[in-house]
Amino acid sequence: MRSRLLNGLLLVTALLVALILTACQGGGQSTARVYVSLPLKGPSASITSMGESIKRGIELAFAEVKSRVSGPTGEVLLDLQIRDDGNETGQWLAEAETKNAQEAANDPSAVAYIGPYNSGAAEVSIPILNRAGLLQISPSATSPGLTKPGYAQGKPGIFYPTGQRTFFRPVPTDEKQGPAAALWARSLGLRTFYLLDDGEAYGSVVASLFSSYAQQVGMFQVGRQTIDKTATDYQTVLEAVQQADPDLIYFGGTVANGAPLLLKQMREMGIDATVMGADALLDQSLLEMAGPAAEGVYVTFIGIPPEQLTTEVGQKFYTAYKQTYGEEPGAFAQYGYDAARAIIEALKRARTPDRVGVLAGLQAISSFDGTTGNYVFDSTGDTSLNWVSGLVVENGAFKFVQRLNVPQQ
Repeated sequence: MRSRLLNGLLLVTALLVALILTACQGGGQSTARVYVSLPLKGPSASITSMGESIKRGIELAFAEVKSRVSGPTGEVLLDLQIRDDGNETGQWLAEAETKNAQEAANDPSAVAYIGPYNSGAAEVSIPILNRAGLLQISPSATSPGLTKPGYAQGKPGIFYPTGQRTFFRPVPTDEKQGPAAALWARSLGLRTFYLLDDGEAYGSVVASLFSSYAQQVGMFQVGRQTIDKTATDYQTVLEAVQQADPDLIYFGGTVANGAPLLLKQMREMGIDATVMGADALLDQSLLEMAGPAAEGVYVTFIGIPPEQLTTEVGQKFYTAYKQTYGEEPGAFAQYGYDAARAIIEALKRARTPDRVGVLAGLQAISSFDGTTGNYVFDSTGDTSLNWVSGLVVENGAFKFVQRLNVPQQ
């Protein structure tokens, strides 16, 4: 009896040693946790929010690989942690984004962070995650000041206290979108414009970029205001716009920050100026909440609308999204998908399945096949892609008009 027990113990010990040796030789299994931080609710409860749509794009990418990746160290199980950084109407909250970033930074199993949606929120989380050496990929924060100098004093240096770049994005920046929108506006025969922005990093910068290039191509700015994004009445703001009588009103901001109410009151006051805005307006909730007041609004988009994607990766994403969720993907869902796929590719190359290995794995990739096309991340963490599309609201829907020219900066 004693002999059998001894033999059994020896067998168990041998198996444990074998497992340890296998793991050390690269055949083990580990878990990599990926945090996602987005505003998951939206201004319209009956419409899938942009944040929720991006989350779905991320989930599709992970589902394709069954949440498992084989890398140099063996199989890695992917654990997706979803966090909300917004309020009930989709406005991002600094305290929520801070909490989400700190949780990820303090989690030893965390290897990457996807998000946030808003550029202002990115200013909050980038330094936290940078200090932790955690890879961050945003599918939608497009303010160029997050990665490039010249937009605000001390930025972007203050976002990277370690001196190492940990923030990346597969989506082009507003450095391309603002000027492309200005060229488009000028081609439409518009000469004078009035700027409205929501005061956030995204809205104010894209409005300024539009203004700067619009004036270079012969347009004239006749006024500018930063609105109170929580206001319930914009009559005073719009009275000043009405007095200036512009050909175009350019709005820099999100749907959650007053856009539907502005449009409604604008039309009620008889202001018939053309309205144009950046890609944060490319949201079904704008159409539902503004109703007929949204007709004729021009919108630019950093990339190609999902239904217009022609690449193999893009068509695969679009088909899978519609089959899985039974509706059209939100405009930025494709970049959530691209961000998740970039992390998966980084894990395939990571020499260690931790944040150091994953960041190095991403930096080692020479090119990516994305939904819009093949791209690389440059030294600042930005994409080489420069697609900008133009759309217009027609019969209660966003209609693709054309690919826009992007001026060489």
